[in-house]
This record gives sequence, C-alpha cells and structure tokens, in this order.
Amino acid sequence: MHGLWHGHGAEYRAEYEQLKAAVLAATDAGSEAKALREMGLWFTQRPFGYTLATASQPNVNGVDLARLKDGEPVELSVHAKSDYEPRGGGFTFVPKDKLNLLLLEGKPRESR
Repeated sequence: MHGLWHGHGAEYRAEYEQLKAAVLAATDAGSEAKALREMGLWFTQRPFGYTLATASQPNVNGVDLARLKDGEPVELSVHAKSDYEPRGGGFTFVPKDKLNLLLLEGKPRESR
C-alpha cells in the first residue's frame, strides 16, 4: 500500500487496519455485527469504498446473500471512491452471520 493512501494516508490506514482487525477477531455474530457496523460507518466517512466477492459468485457486483453458503469466505476489497482504483489491504473472512454484511452498507440488520 506504499503511497496509495495519500493525504491523510497514515491516519486512514491505521483506522482501517484497526477496523479490519476487529472484524477478523470477532468471536461471535454479535461482535462481528459491531465490527462490521463500525467499518461501514468508516467507509461512509472516508474517501474509500469496498467491494465484496465470493468464489461461488464470479462476475457478480457484490454478494447475493441468498446464494451465500454458510461457511463461505467473503473477500472485501478496498478502492478509492474518486477513481475506483483498487487499494491494498483487502481481506478475506467467513461471516459468522451473513446478514451482518448488510451492516457495511449502513442498513439495519433484518430480523429472522
């Protein structure tokens, strides 16, 4: 990510890495929901966006939650909102509750 997070790069990178660590360290669906909600808020306030992808849904813009299998890894890629250029620092994780992915978009979590 050398030179790719310019301007407030060090600050944004540190914030993002902390949020990413919280998602990856989540031990249950509740802590994952909190971490993804905080990451979603960060994306709304910073000049970065994200894309979600899974191996089972190639060439799809995002992830169809209805088709996401339990235990299937999801890849989160980061891009600049200004030019949609990819940035390093994306990560892959297995959602503890696939509905938690909605929290990245600032949507309320649906009840079952």
